[in-house]
Amino acid sequence: MSEQRTPDESSSPSRHMIQSHVWDQSERCYFVSSADRECSSPFAYGGRYVETLVWRWERGARTDLIYTGEGPREHFRVCEFLMKHGEEGLDHE
Repeated sequence: MSEQRTPDESSSPSRHMIQSHVWDQSERCYFVSSADRECSSPFAYGGRYVETLVWRWERGARTDLIYTGEGPREHFRVCEFLMKHGEEGLDHE
């Protein structure tokens, strides 16, 4: 059974779901953001997916985008990975 969306939800380009600041064991900070986005592929017209992006966070601002991933659990998986290992070994974008 698929979830039915209202016309307003289907036409919205993206909706922030969760955003986190994560520190690794060496006190380096990362900004992790997950959003519900409209798929841009012509083969999945009207479809939506969850995209997670990770940036380095320095002096109160996002800097380098270092990772992109998909899926509703990806945000939590990548936060846990960063806390334990930092960006070393993270599949960079």
